[in-house]
Amino acid sequence: FIYEYKRRAEYMKEPEPVYQPPTTAFEIFLRRVGALKGLRLEDQQDFKIYYSELTGALRSYLGDILHFDALEKTSSELLDELQAYPLSSDYRRTIESLFREADFVKFAKSLPLRSDTERLTQRIITCTKDHHEAQEQARQIAKARALEGKEVIE
Repeated sequence: FIYEYKRRAEYMKEPEPVYQPPTTAFEIFLRRVGALKGLRLEDQQDFKIYYSELTGALRSYLGDILHFDALEKTSSELLDELQAYPLSSDYRRTIESLFREADFVKFAKSLPLRSDTERLTQRIITCTKDHHEAQEQARQIAKARALEGKEVIE
């Protein structure tokens, strides 16, 4: 009887939930761009899908961190909107070149070289990572100042 009770108690015990830290916009961006590495880039349709997903990932990231609806804007509207935000000039140029290239591929049926596409993807990943690290550093400084009791301006 006791054996049966203990066996049932073990069976009915709910598993402890596994803690998963919240996913950041940067992690989502990296996951979406990482999924593109397996895509074959042989014809115009492949490049169109690749650039659509790459720009979609970047739009989602920018929309999340800058708090505006980047997915609903055209490329030129998005670039105009980004002028109001403190982005580095290198990051801004990289974003502009990505959207320009993506528009050529999607609308003008341009067929870029695979090496150019991979190089541009690496540049956008690097610049986004640098921007993310700068944002994190600014948050850490703001937290430190808040703990010291100084005025924090975000």
